[in-house]
Amino acid sequence: MADKLALHKHTRPGKVLSFEQKGEFFYRRGLDRLDQNKLADALCNYRLAGERDPGNEEILLAMAEVLTEMERFDESNRILFALVRRAEHDPECYFGMGCNFMGLNDLTHAKDALERYAELEPEGTFTYDAYDMLDAIDEAEYYRMGPP
Repeated sequence: MADKLALHKHTRPGKVLSFEQKGEFFYRRGLDRLDQNKLADALCNYRLAGERDPGNEEILLAMAEVLTEMERFDESNRILFALVRRAEHDPECYFGMGCNFMGLNDLTHAKDALERYAELEPEGTFTYDAYDMLDAIDEAEYYRMGPP
């Protein structure tokens, strides 16, 4: 024991290096957790990424997507509405809002959001999905209201 104390006294004090990770690190970690279907872990990492890189649209969209997967539609929409208020925003926000409104069974707002997405992104990643959902809404409205 005395040898350890003596050794410690004669060594130079070390330097402590800061090891704070950037937002990108937690964003990538969130993507990995999402791929593993660990939604709560993905959301936690996305939140950490958002704290380190506030306002990053990619991170905010990822958070909204995970919240939708967790069926936390209102929370997801809060993020998406904040993004759409920006001068420049990703049209995918409207697709996400359409999905959330579908989950909330608010077909009128879902239809509006999905139509807006399809208008802004006629060749977008989710355009075919948006049209499929719009068809499902029309079909649901037909059966709810009956034939014209």
